[in-house]
Amino acid sequence: MATISLPVAAVTVLLTVLPGRSAPPPLRPAEAVTTFATPAAETGDGTDVPGVGNGDGTAVPLEETGDGTDVPGVGNGDGTDTVEIPGNDPPPVDGTVLSSALDEGTRAAVEIRSRVRELARARVDLARGNRDGNQQALEAVSEQLRGTLDRLRREGHELDVAQLDMGQRIDAARSAGDAFTGDLITLYTRGPVTVVDGELNGDDPIVAVSRVVLSEILLATRRAAVLDAYIGLPSGGEGGSSELAELRARGQALRQESESLAPLYTDRIDLREKVLAADLALREVEALPDDLLFPVDGEYNFVDTFLAPRMFGTRYAHRHQGVDIFAERDTPLVAVERGVVGRVGTINLGGNRVWLIGESGTEYYYAHLSGFADITPGQFVEAGTVLGYVGTSGNAVGTPPHVHFEVHPGGGRAVNPTPLMNQLAERDRQR
Repeated sequence: MATISLPVAAVTVLLTVLPGRSAPPPLRPAEAVTTFATPAAETGDGTDVPGVGNGDGTAVPLEETGDGTDVPGVGNGDGTDTVEIPGNDPPPVDGTVLSSALDEGTRAAVEIRSRVRELARARVDLARGNRDGNQQALEAVSEQLRGTLDRLRREGHELDVAQLDMGQRIDAARSAGDAFTGDLITLYTRGPVTVVDGELNGDDPIVAVSRVVLSEILLATRRAAVLDAYIGLPSGGEGGSSELAELRARGQALRQESESLAPLYTDRIDLREKVLAADLALREVEALPDDLLFPVDGEYNFVDTFLAPRMFGTRYAHRHQGVDIFAERDTPLVAVERGVVGRVGTINLGGNRVWLIGESGTEYYYAHLSGFADITPGQFVEAGTVLGYVGTSGNAVGTPPHVHFEVHPGGGRAVNPTPLMNQLAERDRQR
């Protein structure tokens, strides 16, 4: 860290030089003078002179003339003299007023940073809740699928066993019937086995009798097997069995239920994609700044000049409503918090200027820019988005490059931004 001595209002002050965060991106040149509609409080047309720094809270920066006129010698860079108002010396500022303004700025700094952190936590909680909700839904669908599939497998196995048993019983009946039919055909073609047949064949009478007995036993056994097999079949026989019909119905029901799981598979695929997307979104949100950023993305220095006299002796006499942060020309100026770009354009005193309406409700004013980044009014920006570049436009012609930076809590009157700048500078120094 280094210190530089500069004269300010005939008093030598020490300015803190802090390291920056990154190199400046390519510069986008300032456009030709572009003036946007400006509220009455921002006209600076003399209806509320000085209107800024007079404690009435009715006006925002006097530099915001917004009327498009070319006031001689004021911010137009033509080198002509400023319009003089004789005898208009700056009134002294009471030390109590300065102390009060500093205290107010300190309180505002704490409140703004607290609000920004609260919003950051809310974003993370919301993103995490979205991810967790999708994860829980995915687990519920997966559990439903697992439970249903386990039951279908179990019932399918039971049905397979029942069908196998039924098939074996039917096969046994068919085999017994075929054997009995074969015996009947043999008896029909050859006739029954008798003792005479055995004697004619020269068999021993005892052997002949044995053959007759065995033949009758075999035939009886065939008949008994057929009877047993058909008794084992379900009622209605092989073709019209109610038990077979029940088995077929069970099989059809299992197939239909298995097919009905298709939407659950689709839901599971969709939820997996949502979980991945929500997890990515959570990581992105967690990577966002959870606090205000310093407005100058580079080496800078500043000093408290809030309420210091500006342009006294002219029609634009006022008290300084911000802090001048000095840096190399074209150093990037970034959004201090996420929010929406407000007015963008060029005016007489502020030169190239841009407003940022922060998510916390605080409005920020950047003036004297050398040019703008690729931004448009109404554009949403994350904290750290480059809005423009340090310069000397407007009534800063001939001064060292700097940005005039203001803080308006709740969009109201400006507060001393120096305490906030000190807090952010100290935080960055400790990192």
